[in-house]
Parts: sequence; structure tokens; C-alpha cells
Amino acid sequence: MVGILRRPAAQRTGLRLAVELAARALQLMVLITVARTFDEESFGALMVGATAGLIAAQVADLGLTLVIGADVARAGRHVPALLTTALLLKTVLWGISACLLMVLHPLLGSGEAATGAVILASALSFDTFVQFSAGALRAAGFFKLDWFVAVLPRALASAIVIPTALLAHDIITVALAWFVAAALAAAGSVVVLVRNLSMVAPDLRLISMLLHRAWPIGASIVAGMAYTRMAVFFLEGIRSRDEVAVYVVALRLIEPAYVLPAAAGAIFYPAYARLVGNDAEAARSQLRRWTLAIAAIGGALYAAAALGGEWVASALFGEFYGDSGVLLRVLGLVLIPGFVSYLLNQALIAKGMARYNLLVMGFLLLVSIAANPIAIQGWGLVGAAWVAVILEVILLAAFWRRAVHRRPVSGLRDRGELEGRP
Repeated sequence: MVGILRRPAAQRTGLRLAVELAARALQLMVLITVARTFDEESFGALMVGATAGLIAAQVADLGLTLVIGADVARAGRHVPALLTTALLLKTVLWGISACLLMVLHPLLGSGEAATGAVILASALSFDTFVQFSAGALRAAGFFKLDWFVAVLPRALASAIVIPTALLAHDIITVALAWFVAAALAAAGSVVVLVRNLSMVAPDLRLISMLLHRAWPIGASIVAGMAYTRMAVFFLEGIRSRDEVAVYVVALRLIEPAYVLPAAAGAIFYPAYARLVGNDAEAARSQLRRWTLAIAAIGGALYAAAALGGEWVASALFGEFYGDSGVLLRVLGLVLIPGFVSYLLNQALIAKGMARYNLLVMGFLLLVSIAANPIAIQGWGLVGAAWVAVILEVILLAAFWRRAVHRRPVSGLRDRGELEGRP
């Protein structure tokens, strides 16, 4: 597969995968430390906040990272007004999403755990600036800076949160330490971006164009993240925070595996995008080969999770979280359709079908909101896990037909459009 790209591109992909794995390992170390520091109920409350913060980061992004990344790549770094305007727009969106996170406090009971959860949610929402900076730097060819920015928030969180948790044993103090680390990472990433790409005063006339282009992508990403995590909020409301903790640990054990389809997508997407407009049959053949290979990888990882998940969860997080490993026997099934859907999503983007993605993700979000309360009320954690698996199968079916059989949407913007000119 790697042979379809030049060696430097394959090497960059390998290095990016290594950096991402290192970042995930640091993130897991922080999570393990916090889980072992606090009781299951407190950790569950923090994870509700963390889940809300991750969604808020995507709300603040609203697809701007992908849009600006594409523009920077096509225009050869010469989109200064567009870049600065997008950063201003992102800051406004982040402020709105951060204010909305305040709703968590009364919903979680207004105690210390609720306060810690809101602070942690606000901290993780800062990741929107890291994503944006890394995406723009990568598109401009600053790969080493992209890697540095990508690992920065995890490294700072490890350096600040872990010792704070070990010394303080106070949920608000730990959340504040996480907030400081995230704020420093966001500020550092923006400084790196500003120093390496041309920046001029923002042009407010470009805001409507940016919103028009970005919102279908951003809304589909937000809906996609929300439907996969909706069970966390329903477990909090219907069951208990202990079960939230068990479910989130199971999720966090399988989420790092998605660096594999992400790395594969970095190789697959440019080659497929070149083929899709010129040789439809070759593009379909390539898509089938890649999806078969990535499904096999997902199946192998599921087998490993089902057999060894209980031992790994207990060893890393503590004996209580052995149930997270048991849950992986069901929840881990998402890896097979999930890996394939990841590549199919890349294919749909290459075909210009972002609005179709939005429709599918919106539908799955509605199904998740309807199905999770029933499943969780009746079957608890196992019910939530089966809902997650069924949703991924539906997503795979919806993506497959469009990705394989539909023609691409024609019409790429020229440089004048990228700069906002008619």
C-alpha cells in the first residue's frame, strides 16, 4: 500500500503515527493517574466533563481546521487573511462553547465533583486551537512543527497534572492544573502558527464564506463525536457515575487504536483523491482493497481486546475497572466497522460529499438519543455497548454505497475563491 506514495510521504506518515502513539500514551498515563487518585464516582463525574469538553472543542472548530488546511495546501501558504479570519472566528466560537459548558455544573449536582468536571471540560475545549494550528502547519509542509504542536498538550498535561494529582488528591486542584496545561498548550500552538505562517489583519467579509464552507463538515464531526459518546450522558442520568467510569475507561482503551486508520487514511486519501476524478474503476478497486485490509486489522485488534481486555484494564486502572475489559467483548466490536467507516469517510470527502456525511451523522445522533435510554434502562452498560456497535454497522452501510457507487461532486475552488475574491 505504501508504494502508492513516494517514500518521503510514507516516512512522514510513519513518523506521524509514532508521534500520535506517543501522545496517546502520555494521555493514557494522565488518565490512569487520575483514575487511581480518585474514587470511581469522582472519576465518573470528571469523565462526563471530559466528554463534554471534547465535543465543545469540535463545536468551536466547526470544520474550520479542514477547510483552512485544504486552502493552505492548495494556495501554497498564501492565504493570510483567510487564516487570521478563521482564527478569530474560532476564538468567538470557543467563547460561546465555553459558556455553554457552564450548564454542566447544576446538572452534575453543583458539588466539588461538578466544579471539577466543568473546569476539566473547559480545559479540553482548548484543544480546538491545537487542532487548528497543527492542521494549518501540516498543510503548509511544516511537518515537524505539526508533530510538536500535536504532542504539546499531552506532554504539558503529563508534566503538570500527574504530579498535581499525586500530591494534592483534590479534584478541583487537579482540574485547575489540567486547565493551566491546556491553556498553555493552546497558546503555544497559536504562537508557533503565527511565527511560521503569514498573518495579516482579519477580513470580516470572509466570515460568511468560511461559515458557509465549513459548517457542513463541522456539524457532521460534532454529530459524529456526539453520537459515539451520548451513552456517557445517559449513564450519568439513568444509572450511576461508577458505570460512567467503567464505560469511559473501556472507550479510552479502544480509542488509541484509531491512530491506525488515521495513518492509513493519510496514505490512502491523496492517492484516492487523484484517482477518483480520472479513473472511477481504479478508485473503486483501490477502495475495496484498503477497506478489506483495514477491516482485517480491526478484527485482529478486537480479538486481542476481547481476550486480554480485562487483564489490561485491571492492571492499568485498578481492579474495579476489570469490568471495563469485560465490556470490551461487546464494545470492541466497533473497531471492525469503525475502521472501515473511517476510510469510507475519507473517500466521501474526496468525492465532495460532506453534506451527505452531515445527514448520516445527524441521523445516527438521533438514533443514539432514542436508543441509548431504552438500552441503558434495560441492560445497563452492555445495552450501551450494543447500541454503539449497531450504530457503527449502520454508518458502515450508509457510507459504503455512496463511497463505492456515487460519482464525485465536481468543482474545486480556484485560488481567487480561496482568498475570498469573486
